Amino acid sequence: MRFESHFSKRMWVQMALVLAFLVALPLMFLGWLLIGTSQTAVKTSVLRDQRQLAIRVASELGEFIRRPQDLLKSTASILGTLHSDYWKQETALVELALNQEIFGRISSLDLTGKERVTSDVGTALKEWGSDPAFQAASMGEFYISSIQFFSDHSPYIVMAVPIKNMGKIKGVLAAEVRLRGFWEIVDAIRIGKTGRACVISKNGVLIADEDKKKVLANQNLSSYAPAKAVLEGKTGSLESKDEEGKAWLEAYSSIAGLGWGVIIRQPMNEAYSFLTVMKVEAWILIILSLVVAIGSSSLLARMMTSSIQELAEKMGKVSQGDFDQRMSIQRQDEIGELMNSFNQMTEKLKKARESEKLVAIGKAATAITHELKNSLMMISTFIGLLPKRHGDKEFLDKFLSMMPRELESWKDMLNEISNFSKRSGFELFETNMNDFISDFIFLVQQKLTQNGITFQCDVIDNLPFIQANSAKLKQALLNLVINAVDAMPQGGEITIWTKIYSKELEIGIRDTGKGIPSDKLPSIFDPFYTTKTSGLGLGLAVCKENIEHHGGSISVQSREGAGTTFFIRLPLAINAVSNKLIAMVNA
Repeated sequence: MRFESHFSKRMWVQMALVLAFLVALPLMFLGWLLIGTSQTAVKTSVLRDQRQLAIRVASELGEFIRRPQDLLKSTASILGTLHSDYWKQETALVELALNQEIFGRISSLDLTGKERVTSDVGTALKEWGSDPAFQAASMGEFYISSIQFFSDHSPYIVMAVPIKNMGKIKGVLAAEVRLRGFWEIVDAIRIGKTGRACVISKNGVLIADEDKKKVLANQNLSSYAPAKAVLEGKTGSLESKDEEGKAWLEAYSSIAGLGWGVIIRQPMNEAYSFLTVMKVEAWILIILSLVVAIGSSSLLARMMTSSIQELAEKMGKVSQGDFDQRMSIQRQDEIGELMNSFNQMTEKLKKARESEKLVAIGKAATAITHELKNSLMMISTFIGLLPKRHGDKEFLDKFLSMMPRELESWKDMLNEISNFSKRSGFELFETNMNDFISDFIFLVQQKLTQNGITFQCDVIDNLPFIQANSAKLKQALLNLVINAVDAMPQGGEITIWTKIYSKELEIGIRDTGKGIPSDKLPSIFDPFYTTKTSGLGLGLAVCKENIEHHGGSISVQSREGAGTTFFIRLPLAINAVSNKLIAMVNA
């Protein structure tokens, strides 16, 4: 009694530990995996969002620059028609400067670089001959200078466009474009609490930043990794560290048409701040789940122990041949169903032991009778053709060689009835598959012709020898052909082929019959399973058994209404593989 109590306690502890381990370990691993995956996904999403933000900022800043650019080009077109009327040119420039505060001094230059008119009426005219803006525009190019500063330290750039008349360059229109609004756009950008944006020129010089001292000092960022990338016209985002070791999340994008670039920076701990909260909450949830899982496992182990222990003891007695064991069922759950199944099992085992031998003999006799019927059908077909083809020497030779073999196979099958209970298999011999396939095709071809079935044959030459029992293998193939004929009562087509793989011979039989429903396929090789109105359903079961005794396999593919295909795979003997290789070399 003390031993049983100790055993029960130990069993409960073992089950509780096993259940807890099976639940806790996968749960912890899944939690760790989900946390890691979610953090990676969140980081990827944040980097993508920062990149998209950089693209939008670059687009907005590009629009800011393109507006005065478009205004200058439009004004240059107007001046092209007024190139000789300086008073009207001056009126147009003054009006443009008054209406568009973004412009400073606007000048119309002749082809020598001398100012003819300017929006700053009353000021001295300037010489632009050596200025890069004039030189580029006079060659027909649109020009944008690097950033410059007025006396009040406000930024501006110089834009210049050619003035054309009738397609010929007549002068140059140059203007100072104030970038105060440009700075205001950049300063207004906020990413989180401390994230900011800056803009660099095509030379890597800082031209817009919250820290104006850096801009006024013309700080060069060309050696900075994001600056290098953006100056190459790239767009992206990355994680980096500055010289002080502080981690940053950075995104960058070039401003189309200018060669400038936008860089957005945000401290990494700020950008990913919510990841820490998410991680803590996830682990709290996982730990609570573990506590619940372990508690549930312990309770389940306690509930299962007593019944399982009793079941184990009775199973041990059943294994020793005591089929009178019964369980007292007091539970309505799965354990109760298991106890009921145990009672049913012992009852069936008791009855099966009494009728086991009779059932086995009856099954064998039925199967052999089935095979004799198939063979008799083929023989009767040949006998029916004999009066018509008695003068056909090839037909008579085949008939005379086939009949003794068929009669011998009948004798073998009948002998199996008496010694079925001690049968463990059948003997295999080295078999010439060329002769075997040739005889089999000749045997079935007459039957198919009589049933209005077209026959196709795709058999390769020089088939290797295999270890086989010709009679048993022929029974298996005949079963498949007869089933195919039965599936095509209105006629159709049967195809037989052979293929050689590295270590196997494949024999395939395909029909164009009604096919097998998908829900019936898993059961077609079961003994006594049939969908026909006649027959015992042993044909495919015997066929499968014969093939497996050869060390081979049989499989099926079927589609309802489209036909059925059987694939038989038989192993090649070692010398058969060698013969195949020799034949390939000789070929």
